[in-house]
Amino acid sequence: EILQFLLRYIGVPAKSNDFTHSCAKILFAYAEKDGRAKIVANEMKGMVITMSIRRILSTLLIACLALSLFACGGGSGDTSSPSASGSPTPSPDSQPTPPAESAATPSVDGVAEAPGAEGDPLDEVGHYDPNYDYTANPRYKFIYVCIGYTDLNRTAHEAFAHWATLANVQYDGYWSAASNEELLTQLPTLKENGYDGILIDPDMMQYEQIAKICDEIDLQWMGCMGQALKFGSEGMPTGLLHPSSGFSNIEMGRQIGEKLLEYARDNWPGITLDQIGFIGVDMSTSLPLHQRIEGSQMAWADAGGPAENHIISDVGGDMTVQAAQNVVEAQIALNANLEYWLINGAVEDFADGAANAIDNVFGVPDNACIATAGGNKLSHKWDEGIDSAWRYVLDTPAAVAAEPAFFALYAFVSGRATPETIWPSWIDHNPMSVPFFGETYAQYLMPSYFQSKDTYKRLLTWANLYTRSDIYPYNEPGVTIDDYPARAPVPASYAG
Repeated sequence: EILQFLLRYIGVPAKSNDFTHSCAKILFAYAEKDGRAKIVANEMKGMVITMSIRRILSTLLIACLALSLFACGGGSGDTSSPSASGSPTPSPDSQPTPPAESAATPSVDGVAEAPGAEGDPLDEVGHYDPNYDYTANPRYKFIYVCIGYTDLNRTAHEAFAHWATLANVQYDGYWSAASNEELLTQLPTLKENGYDGILIDPDMMQYEQIAKICDEIDLQWMGCMGQALKFGSEGMPTGLLHPSSGFSNIEMGRQIGEKLLEYARDNWPGITLDQIGFIGVDMSTSLPLHQRIEGSQMAWADAGGPAENHIISDVGGDMTVQAAQNVVEAQIALNANLEYWLINGAVEDFADGAANAIDNVFGVPDNACIATAGGNKLSHKWDEGIDSAWRYVLDTPAAVAAEPAFFALYAFVSGRATPETIWPSWIDHNPMSVPFFGETYAQYLMPSYFQSKDTYKRLLTWANLYTRSDIYPYNEPGVTIDDYPARAPVPASYAG
């Protein structure tokens, strides 16, 4: 009945009672009426030729899964797995020194706060509380479990190790499973070995089995880099299995696009958008990365940028610096009439490759600006005195980003909250959300920040203050704990 009402409200006659057909009509009509969504409408209409309506909706809904905790970085470090297969044995290096992370200008503007959303004590138990006596509880035993061990896993592990020292937790490092099957079969062994809780990054399709096993053996858990979802028979996500903390990749992409447009306005006086090319370096096989490109494409359309000047350069499955360099150089050559370029790199390695392309084609970075979601790669370049057209990174320092997942798990283990009660203000009550998983578990969104050459040291100095650490090698004068927001406001849309 709600769907039929919406169809009538936007002026679309309902010719079918099929649920998914009606949903598709709503999405098409909304896209036609909303300029920002015309891109989505066109893509969906093209897909109708080759795909069923149900398949379209499945693809669209999965593409809208926007939360991922550390999935911003390009992965430029050691990607080998340092732990062996077999029974889970924690790694010995539980507290190495992490590299400098990225960030600088808080990107929480534009997200309205839901009325009366804050102030619930259960919103705070999923964070470190300096006034709480963690030594009054037993010394709980945690471990980080993942599939493989990439640079992203490493930064997560190092951040968890830091928070464990503040929370009086015995953190036994990470255990990297050799396969999905090994991870599942060894969960009971972790319980037998005395672990009270696990922080986990599995294949997202494993979460239903993980939830079932952990419930049976009474082992508390918290996902880190993605939402724990259950899926229907057609591969469509049908609900949440657990609370999550992370980011909206589409929103990050939109903010990256706006930052690039801001740079053009401030630095290229007299240059109009029809003289500028906008490249999104995409990997369409990765939904989070594709969402970032979609977000910046919306920002370009909102600003009135010509659609023909927006170019998506897909690297296929090749997530390397060289692949990004190749596709960007090719697009610049094909569009020789354009002399100014804005580029969303999506991840750091793609931004690095795009910067190499600009250097090879133009020799100077003056007529280009590159921004991306990322981690520590650009700050390392600045530390080494390397400048290029790559000017901005949008991210949350890893130690800050790890806090909600770690302390949510602590709350579950200590009994301060349950998965059903934590972060009540962050439960989405809006049935028009896409996707809408029902009013079940919290979907906590963290703030992210732009780093630039002028600001990254201040942000990372603040991160040291906030996390009560010396993780990052900066100590800029005059920085205070109040300089950056450690919490994002609850989206007004969550209120329903």
